[in-house]
Amino acid sequence: MKIHHNLPEVNIDITAPVDSKFEKVLQDGLTGLNQGFDVGGSISKMIDGIQKSSYYLIGAHPNIGKTQFTDFFFVLKAWLKAKSVGKPLKIFYWSLEISSSMKKAKWASFYLQMKYGLHWKAKFILGRIPDKLPTKEEFEKIQEALQFVSYLLQDVIIIDQSMPGHRLYKFIADNYYAKLGTIKRDTQTEQQKKFNIPGHVISFIPNQDIPLTLLVADHIGLIPGSTTKNALDAMSKDSVDARNMFGISPVLIQQFNQDLMSSRRESLTRGVKDDPRRVPQLLAPQQLDFGDSTYTFRDADLVLALVQPSKFQLQTFDEVPIGPVELGGIGPHFRAVYLLKNRDGFTDRYQHQFMDGLTGMFYDLPDTLDPDYSPWIHFAKTLKSYG
Repeated sequence: MKIHHNLPEVNIDITAPVDSKFEKVLQDGLTGLNQGFDVGGSISKMIDGIQKSSYYLIGAHPNIGKTQFTDFFFVLKAWLKAKSVGKPLKIFYWSLEISSSMKKAKWASFYLQMKYGLHWKAKFILGRIPDKLPTKEEFEKIQEALQFVSYLLQDVIIIDQSMPGHRLYKFIADNYYAKLGTIKRDTQTEQQKKFNIPGHVISFIPNQDIPLTLLVADHIGLIPGSTTKNALDAMSKDSVDARNMFGISPVLIQQFNQDLMSSRRESLTRGVKDDPRRVPQLLAPQQLDFGDSTYTFRDADLVLALVQPSKFQLQTFDEVPIGPVELGGIGPHFRAVYLLKNRDGFTDRYQHQFMDGLTGMFYDLPDTLDPDYSPWIHFAKTLKSYG
């Protein structure tokens, strides 16, 4: 059976003039300049890689690993991919929660696991653990890891100062995009003059190809403002404006509303009794979880959320053993990563991930009809032995 669209027939003038700016975008697409970075694995496939001019929102409850997840996929894997294919990448990392020294130590820990299979905590690398300072041989490896971080920081700029979102975007516009093209601003309003806010950017004309540029903000609940909601709402609006004007890709990390945790636990308890297969559906976060500001959810192009099902005292999730490690499960290391929103594709999907919280690594769990979880259970036991 043929499916009919039932649209009216219209004679279209295909000789009409084409928007030159849009035509440039299409030409860039033909040469691969618009392609996202495929950083590999199920998460990258689910979101079609990391794209230019896309607003990403990452949400989770506290201590679930949302920062490590974001660092792994949107910073470390993205940067490694850029280097492997010889493409430029620029990342502005606004670290409101973690100091720059701790952030660098965590990335050094990632390198030591990637290169040598070591599980050295950031605190060990920084020499903060009592009676457990690095030996001379260990410090040589740490120095090598710091060389990796220094190389990384040629493309990643860490900003650990607290400021309103509009000041951050002004810094990026003045110190980065102004060197890549011409920025024109509107005349300041009296209100903008009062608070030393620049006039709105009304045009940006690049004079060269702009690389994939990310702004990672961790986490946006710490942005100063009259109220948390006002600060987040303003940050989201500024992110949309910057995405549309410059093609930057904001990656905002937002903490979930804690008040909904108990109600989800109650509904989950009832649902498991009725049908355990409903667990993934019952655990799926909603827009209301982004309680401090739902504008972020509304404005984002893609929304990802992390859930740790073992927090709800579950023994299995999609038949994955997520009970305590000492009882043969991978509980504290299992994460379900949900795709809650996607402006240009499917939603309501999720992927199984194994999280190594010591070094910030994430791994795809097997996705077969008869998966073997024994290597992952062994891995979980090994990580537990490190403390």
